[in-house]
Amino acid sequence: MIEDFKIESFKTKHRFTFKHYSYLITWHGKRIFLSGDTESADLISTVKNINWAFVPYWIMLDAKEKS
Repeated sequence: MIEDFKIESFKTKHRFTFKHYSYLITWHGKRIFLSGDTESADLISTVKNINWAFVPYWIMLDAKEKS
């Protein structure tokens, strides 16, 4: 077991598959979000206190449009 390390998975929408997940890694108090190539910013807009996010450009465009 790795101390102070946690991975949460979230089922997210993808245009070509029904089995797509995004992940939130918490490590030493830092929250790192990995969206994969999900379709929209719906999930990331609900996750609080993200320190780093690795997302494709269309997620940033979608988030900007929704803000």
